[in-house]
Amino acid sequence: MKKGKKIIIGIIVALLVVVLVGYIYLFTGSKIKNVSNDVIKGEEGTKSLVIYFTRQGEIPGNVDAVSSATQNSNEGMDGSDTEAAARMIQSLTGADLYQIYTEHYYRKSFAGTAATAWIEEQLNLRPKLAAKPDNLDDYDTIYVGYPIWWFNAPMAIGSFLESYDLSGKTIVPFCTSQDNDISVSMDYIKEVASGANVLDGYRIHGADVDDVKEWLQRIGVLNDNNTENQNAEGSLEMKTKKSDKNYESATIPDELEYIPDGYEAPADQQGSLQKITYDTWESFTYDQKSQKLTKEAWVYVPYGYDENEKYNVFYLSHGGWSNETTIMGTDKDPHSFKNVMDHAIEDGKIKPLIIVLPTYNNTSEEDSGDYSLAIQLTNQFHNELVNDLIPAVESKFSTYAENVTEEGLEASRDHRGFGGFSMGSVNTWNTFRYCLDYFRYFMPMSGSYSTDGQYMADLVRQQGYGSDDFFIFSASGTNDFAYHAFKAQIMAMAQDSDGMFRFANNETDGNLSFLEREGYEHDQKACDEYTYNGLRFFWNAQ
Repeated sequence: MKKGKKIIIGIIVALLVVVLVGYIYLFTGSKIKNVSNDVIKGEEGTKSLVIYFTRQGEIPGNVDAVSSATQNSNEGMDGSDTEAAARMIQSLTGADLYQIYTEHYYRKSFAGTAATAWIEEQLNLRPKLAAKPDNLDDYDTIYVGYPIWWFNAPMAIGSFLESYDLSGKTIVPFCTSQDNDISVSMDYIKEVASGANVLDGYRIHGADVDDVKEWLQRIGVLNDNNTENQNAEGSLEMKTKKSDKNYESATIPDELEYIPDGYEAPADQQGSLQKITYDTWESFTYDQKSQKLTKEAWVYVPYGYDENEKYNVFYLSHGGWSNETTIMGTDKDPHSFKNVMDHAIEDGKIKPLIIVLPTYNNTSEEDSGDYSLAIQLTNQFHNELVNDLIPAVESKFSTYAENVTEEGLEASRDHRGFGGFSMGSVNTWNTFRYCLDYFRYFMPMSGSYSTDGQYMADLVRQQGYGSDDFFIFSASGTNDFAYHAFKAQIMAMAQDSDGMFRFANNETDGNLSFLEREGYEHDQKACDEYTYNGLRFFWNAQ
């Protein structure tokens, strides 16, 4: 027994040695030189300071796996999203600015950065800083910015904040992350900012200037004079609603309906899949229109399509490692979900509609297989969607759009929806973020975006809409790896949005529904069933 204990102790000691030696090795990158302790000045007499930490040196392309917002997703801007967000805050508030540097660079490799960050997190270490400003007493309010590393703030933030007496100061945390919210890091910030008044933190998405501005307005930092989108009373001007509240959707059942047996086989009355091509622009330089692309989308046209009739239209996005043919196939190789739709329409379960199957792949069909790139592309897709894809589809097929001008598309928003599974769900949330002018109905499935309910509500307000102007049908499965994060987002939206999102099984009583299937996983079966149920609801009032 004693020998066994010695072996166990020896193993533990050996593991500790390996961890510590690994940390020493990983954290001996080249030393950062010539770092000043001076701040970058903002407005004269400011009592606010923005500090931020971000990884220095060459940034490997897949580092987002552990530090979701290390790289800058804003075309034409150097540095990281964290740096971009910090500079935006400085510009909007007039605060001074200071960047935190550790004494040594983090390793260039993804493995080096990830391992070092993990060891620091697990052992609660404090990396040594290259410099610190000596005038922190001059500031009453300190904005503290960082990327999320291993679901938390980098340990260098603790190195900085624990160096000062913060009694009586106000700390305003902000993080940048594509995937993780700020909640875990908030406990850490409160711990290391002892004596300070720590305000609720905020996750900034891709250092979007409107995102930053709206957040600062909400916490009272910016007033009406700082924003161009507010009216004389200081509230966002609401758009003129195009909806007359004659809702056309059905009642959502308490449980998801299974796809009926036999629906995967070809139906007697078969719709068609038609390919369209359209011109667009490379996603990251879309505004410059410097690189033209010709892309394809597939369109499901129901059996008996009559160009003299008007059809609701649903845009259905694929997920990761996929393309525009993945969900329903092609005219030569239709997939089972095309058969499901044929049967559902033939049996009167779903009213005839048009389904558009686009792709957010950009310059390569492999783009959706790169997780970090796919996240960025779904954030860019709205440009192509609104300006190029929708006009191409709805000028060819008969929808409720009288024309494909901006006015024509806005006037027909009640008859247009967008949905997707997995990364297609992220694409759906981005469409919700940018395109409420053109879509009323949304179907995100097993793909989360933010667990900040207030942020999601702000996305609606920023576009000038209210709680009566949309409906979200969402679904996931209990064995789906995305289930917990996805459900957490939906619950946060319902519980912490000042009433913007309200659970209901119909459009009259609310605008949000969440259904889950026990035991379902992250696969095509789940995707098909959730989509079938959502389309049973949209536009199917009896």
